[in-house]
Amino acid sequence: MRILIVLLLLNIQIQAQELRFSYKTIQYNTVELKAFTDTIFNQPPWIQPIVHIDYSPLYPGIVGLTRKLGPNQYMVDLNPIHPPHLLEETLRHELIHVRQFHLKELQTLPIGFLWKGKLFPFQTPYKTRPWEVEARHLSRSGSSENPAHPHNNTNNINTDKCSATIFPNKIGKTP
Repeated sequence: MRILIVLLLLNIQIQAQELRFSYKTIQYNTVELKAFTDTIFNQPPWIQPIVHIDYSPLYPGIVGLTRKLGPNQYMVDLNPIHPPHLLEETLRHELIHVRQFHLKELQTLPIGFLWKGKLFPFQTPYKTRPWEVEARHLSRSGSSENPAHPHNNTNNINTDKCSATIFPNKIGKTP
């Protein structure tokens, strides 16, 4: 009986985050993405986030968006007007934001963002926001080395209650 219990415990996945793709975004559910999420969500399985992933009609300049829906529940919206290779990288970038929100490293307040205990106003330039720098670094692949890539933009944006990946050639600076 002890051997059976030990085998059962060994069979439990340590990285048990749940990614819930819509039927439209299931193409992004790859072995590579699973390996990536296993490295960024390394908490006990009973406190892993549930992440819903779907297409959403976003402003043309926004490639992806992360929202907190409730305790341990998040939504990653992907803009379907962008090419799949860009959406794949954006999904990795947005999953870093899920991790940041989930670990309470990043919080959205009425007056700005709270990042690891330090307040940043909404007017903080996108490229210099430390949570964006971290997400850009951790999600980086060959395509993000391109200075025109959305993760390398320099636009000032007000994302209010979300984190957004911006496509720099489509929008100008916002007030």
